[in-house]
Amino acid sequence: MKTEQMVEELQSVLEAMEGIVAEVAKGNGARGLSGVVDRFHKQVDQARKRVKDFEGAVEDRLRHAATAADRSIRRNPWESMLVTALVAFALGAMLARRD
Repeated sequence: MKTEQMVEELQSVLEAMEGIVAEVAKGNGARGLSGVVDRFHKQVDQARKRVKDFEGAVEDRLRHAATAADRSIRRNPWESMLVTALVAFALGAMLARRD
């Protein structure tokens, strides 16, 4: 699930909340309010499910990336050390320049 989809899902939940407030403001009976609340709960449940799906997808991607990085480091330890040293040197140079 992309970030845009998450934002859209949250916007739909907010719209449902606005619907509940509008129903309360209209003074509709408990039956009308009950229907709005039920729809709201369904939307919240759907949003929770999508968030869990998104979380699972992110975990899978991170796990895959970590496995690939580990594999690369184990296959090329000297190159990995060189890259790490160069990054540390560049960061040190940038920090020293700030002072």
